[in-house]
Amino acid sequence: MFKSFIKNLYYVFPFSIKYFARDMFLYFYSTKNGAVNIQNVEFIKNHENAVVLGNGPSLNIDRPEIQSWVGEKDFVCVNNFCDDELYTILKPSLYIFLDAYFFSDDAHESWITRREKTFSILNETTDWKMNIVVPCSANLEILKRGINNKNINIFKINTQSMFSTKLTSFKTWLFEKGLYGPPQINVLIYGIYLSVVSGYKNISFYGADLSFHNDVKVDQESNELYIEYKHFNEANKIEPLMKNPGKVEPWRMAELMKLTSDTFYAHEIISAYAINKGVVIENASSYSLIDAYPRSKKSST
Repeated sequence: MFKSFIKNLYYVFPFSIKYFARDMFLYFYSTKNGAVNIQNVEFIKNHENAVVLGNGPSLNIDRPEIQSWVGEKDFVCVNNFCDDELYTILKPSLYIFLDAYFFSDDAHESWITRREKTFSILNETTDWKMNIVVPCSANLEILKRGINNKNINIFKINTQSMFSTKLTSFKTWLFEKGLYGPPQINVLIYGIYLSVVSGYKNISFYGADLSFHNDVKVDQESNELYIEYKHFNEANKIEPLMKNPGKVEPWRMAELMKLTSDTFYAHEIISAYAINKGVVIENASSYSLIDAYPRSKKSST
């Protein structure tokens, strides 16, 4: 009886006082340093429905279907999507950076080269109004050095990460107030989450393979982890699996599996949150391991 009471209490208020105090300090600290509440972001909405695009390899298969939504739906893109010609065809209204190498002074040299290419493309080709959203940890000066296009507004949000396996009314309230959001562990998570927050009625997403854990191999002598990176807009490459942004510390398999589990749980929370708000989300990817949302009828035929 007592254990059941404690468990229910945890689901109502899933924080220790220590962590809650830490998060509130970070919330106000990031606010002081230029972050805004998610409710104060002026999202650009041209249509009632949105398409969120991950960068998984399956997106190449779905190109014709994605392009068929031009003029009918808004597009949300992430990370290095702009490297592809689809960027200027789709003209996304929202672009999201979450990976630390995009805005960290400690980023590895290869990541600095990568982000500078992306920033340059965004800066030179964006001839429509678009928002870029980054997390509270972002150093805006790094982005602003590479992006000064008048059509682009950059917002740093002070939303804190909350991992959970179950959505409650209290957690929903925290999401609504912008105090907390899903864990900031995968940019597709925030692409979908911010689309819900933006007020879209129907959201579909593509390029959501989420199969990176299947692309990791363990060297049978050294125990070193290797990954074959697969994205729709660049050639596959194999390299040691190192933590970003510095590529100094190697990943361990236990860490990778936990990250994978946390990622799939985050999608379940967003799915429940969307249902609570009356938002319909469909997984339109021709290939995806995400089972938290219904599949679109078009992608299953």
